[in-house]
Amino acid sequence: MTDQDADAAPEQVAEALVRGGVLVETEDGFGVAGSFTDAVERTLEAVEGLDAAAVTDRVADAVDDDDQRALVAEVGADDREFLALYLTLTERLPSLPAETRIRVVPFLQGFRDTPPRDEGAPEAFVPIHGDRMRTITRLFPRSIVYVWLDDCEPCDAMRELFDDLLDGPPEGVELFAVYGPDSAEFLHEEYDVKGGPVTLFMLRDAVDSRYYGEKHERVIEKEIEILQESDPRA
Repeated sequence: MTDQDADAAPEQVAEALVRGGVLVETEDGFGVAGSFTDAVERTLEAVEGLDAAAVTDRVADAVDDDDQRALVAEVGADDREFLALYLTLTERLPSLPAETRIRVVPFLQGFRDTPPRDEGAPEAFVPIHGDRMRTITRLFPRSIVYVWLDDCEPCDAMRELFDDLLDGPPEGVELFAVYGPDSAEFLHEEYDVKGGPVTLFMLRDAVDSRYYGEKHERVIEKEIEILQESDPRA
């Protein structure tokens, strides 16, 4: 398998990351290699003081895909840890497909944090920290973010609905789950999320529609269809 093939399946991506010295295998699965972490810290120190124009120049030197270059520069200007991870990953695995790099960086950011809680997340949804939402929803322009709570019967009902409805992400849409109490203030201030369960249908980092509480399957299906047909650049 070549690195160009590395976006075929998560297992193949993991293999490429191990070969590239980004991940190491552990008893529990995978961990970030110490040498990669050290390289990220050096890159982070180098990019923290750059202004937006300098970030654009730095990205232009490292990224050869036009669409990815603009997106990485835009997001990286606001999130320097993302930028450092992306640039370091590109240096380690330059032939890894650009779209795969975008998908891998939030996964690597999760290793640098305390892992997000996942007990209440539907199977098809990727657990993330709430305060990562702005970066992640800008990287994935159509997404559903499901916010859940503990000891919450409507949350349990929505998790079961999503598990029955979705085996994986719908075409063109990414799925993320957030444990609300971990980022309650941020979610309230940035996305007007109060309590849970809350289902947010996102176009880039803006809420296109939101639903509180338990909803019928057909309502969710219709919102997914609307999201798939929406242009996040409009």
